[in-house]
Amino acid sequence: MDSKDELETIVFDERFAGAARQKELRLLPFVEHARELVERVRALDGWIAGYSQAELNELKKALPGEAEWLEGVYINANASSWFSRCRPGIQAKLEEGCDGEDKFDRVGLKDYLQHKDLRYGYPKRLVGFSPAGALQQVREQLSKHDGNYAAITPKTKARWVKLLEYNRTDVHGMRFLFHYMLRADGKI
Repeated sequence: MDSKDELETIVFDERFAGAARQKELRLLPFVEHARELVERVRALDGWIAGYSQAELNELKKALPGEAEWLEGVYINANASSWFSRCRPGIQAKLEEGCDGEDKFDRVGLKDYLQHKDLRYGYPKRLVGFSPAGALQQVREQLSKHDGNYAAITPKTKARWVKLLEYNRTDVHGMRFLFHYMLRADGKI
């Protein structure tokens, strides 16, 4: 998001071209997006924030010549260490719900945003939504219909729309959480 608080959804995977066009989303190879992002951040003397190191690693893989610069401007906005340090009661309560049996069973962005003390107002319709499942379903339907979005099922179209909403909510939610932590502590 830029300073005008605009969010642009960009689709990197060519297999989603039909769905992207239907929703007037930009389709762009990831390496081109990474170049545009670096140019924009340099021009604004800004920062890049993501919710894990994975995002940074993908940017460095796409632009290996920019790896050192990216390290200097990237903010990992994952909240777990901050909550452990500054809000240990909230962190402990959230961790109670995780049994740790698999690598995905850990406190995540959605858990923080749903916590009553943060007062974010996470949309109830997105609770329990599986973005990975939705991506798989849309990808399979598009593949089955040679990329023709009009031919996929109404249920699949609805999951695509919900996925886009989920991703927007994640981005806005990460920004909210980041500001929450800065206001409360002044540092991340």
